[in-house]
Amino acid sequence: MCQLADAYFMSENLPFNTTGLHENEIQSFLETFNQLKTAFQAQPDHDFNFIFNGFDLFNEYLDVNIGFAIDVSEGKGNSHITFTQVQYQYFTGKGGRHQAAEYQSWGVAKLKKDFGHVLIKPESFLDKLQEWIQPMELDFEDDPEFSRKFYVMTDEKEKAALAMDSDFRKAILEISESDFLIEIRDSQLVIGNRKTVEPESATVFAGFLNRISAVH
Repeated sequence: MCQLADAYFMSENLPFNTTGLHENEIQSFLETFNQLKTAFQAQPDHDFNFIFNGFDLFNEYLDVNIGFAIDVSEGKGNSHITFTQVQYQYFTGKGGRHQAAEYQSWGVAKLKKDFGHVLIKPESFLDKLQEWIQPMELDFEDDPEFSRKFYVMTDEKEKAALAMDSDFRKAILEISESDFLIEIRDSQLVIGNRKTVEPESATVFAGFLNRISAVH
């Protein structure tokens, strides 16, 4: 850990371990935590553990580990924002292969219903084409706005359709972030946008998690 980061930790008494963090990461962690604390009475949860590796959204990463978890459920323990380190491989010219790591904000919620396996993301033209070639999407005939805006893949359509009721779909429609991904396995939901930690999207995701975990 650099001397500057070490001094920052000692002076601010931060709620997270700064070992290995760069100064800009410490700053973004602190700003995001403070905003979540103000909005949701958030508290650090050093005992929280979650295995992201079972989710398809993380298949492209070499490794995934939670660096810091924040309980945003006012003590209920069913909604967390995590600062999660993802390690990945990238290639440069002439066959160069490199590894890198970064911290991203991923929200996690424990739901009351079993959704099966569901992936939800904003719909693109490519998704439309894929649906035409090989039907995989779950559409909601009674909710054309949701079906127009979001692409839902599931391996258990009846279970997912029952669990994704109108209130759940409305909560997704009202997410103010334009770029996000949701995956649900049984009763565990994750949401994120594969961007580095920053306050705005983390706060939006926390609000969504609180809303859906309370009734779903």
